Amino acid sequence: MASPNCSQFHEVIFFKFLFSLVVLVTFILFPGRRGADGRLSSAQTALMLQEETIRRLERERKGLNEKISVLDSSLAQAEGERRQLRDKVAQLQQSESKSDQEKEAMRAQIENAESRLTKVELRKRSLEGKLLNNSLWTYM
Repeated sequence: MASPNCSQFHEVIFFKFLFSLVVLVTFILFPGRRGADGRLSSAQTALMLQEETIRRLERERKGLNEKISVLDSSLAQAEGERRQLRDKVAQLQQSESKSDQEKEAMRAQIENAESRLTKVELRKRSLEGKLLNNSLWTYM
């Protein structure tokens, strides 16, 4: 992935390279000047240093682009995991809500059954009382 300033970076390096070439050609075309050999040597040294700087910066740029790619992949993976966790939380919340509804329905059924049991027990006691009353009248 190229950064927005990548083309500007390449333009700057290209113009520095062209400037070095112009200096080098000037020294070659005008050899009559005093110390031309020294200046030529200096220009060549400067050109080599700039070329090495360009190579170093290109290596750094490639390394940074690789780091960006790794970070982009990590980010995409983390976002995927986050989405999965969010979906799982939503499912658990739905399951909890369903369990709460079932629990309330069971409580209502238990209350209803207890109410019926109480009525049956009262009816049983009433019948036992009548039976006992009838038994007592029979023996008298």
